[in-house]
Amino acid sequence: MENKERFRGIGYVKEIADNDYYYMRSCIRQNFYPGAEKVFLDILRNRLEKNIFDDKHHTTCTGIGYHSDIVPYDTFQVMVARQFSLMTEKGYKNAAVSCITSFGGYLEVLETWKEFPEEEAKARASLKRSTGREFDLPENLAHTCDIIYKFRNEIAHLAPYRLLDGRTGLPLRIVDHIGCHYAKIFPDRGVGGAEYSTVLSGMIEAWGGKAVDYPERRHCCGFGFRHYLVKNNRSYSISNARKKFESMEPYQPDAIVTNCPG
Repeated sequence: MENKERFRGIGYVKEIADNDYYYMRSCIRQNFYPGAEKVFLDILRNRLEKNIFDDKHHTTCTGIGYHSDIVPYDTFQVMVARQFSLMTEKGYKNAAVSCITSFGGYLEVLETWKEFPEEEAKARASLKRSTGREFDLPENLAHTCDIIYKFRNEIAHLAPYRLLDGRTGLPLRIVDHIGCHYAKIFPDRGVGGAEYSTVLSGMIEAWGGKAVDYPERRHCCGFGFRHYLVKNNRSYSISNARKKFESMEPYQPDAIVTNCPG
């Protein structure tokens, strides 16, 4: 397919556009890690010389509210439709999604509209009635880690340093955590699927490090929205995160890489 590269996994093909992205920011990522989005845009624009549009009118997708049972699904669909309308207005067809919750949410809405066209018609009517806006569906929707993975070898060529121990010269030992909303909601839309995701380990290996597997690699971090946002349930979140850390500890990793801000 023109302007797309295909990454094969277990029984599926992942397509990632190679240029002309409409950037969809993450409310949680830019608040927890404000430098992460700035670095991503710098890499795409200034190092790889790609066209990516960062829209000042883009807003939260309300995914946190939706997964916390605060925002109804009908409202969530209209919010997603508005994001697509902004992309359409600017003439872009490739969505670069910063947040894994938004990524999973957009895919959920697109799948809903595919199976139930009446839901898409209802969202279009609500968006038109409330804002006067219309939209086209994206031709390609990728998470930002997909895009970095796609260009991992080019980035390795540009990088001044490798992921090596400065004292020994050996590869740094790095573990990863794959966000559930990236790999588990729609396994065929993530590089490597849910069980064998390579989107982060592929970057580690390309940049000179050693990706280390560990028993609880596929386990949820515990954020879980409902039980983390409700104070009385935070012990459940903490126990899940502890389980992950204890599983990593025997392998003595030098770093943890994750695509989940939770």
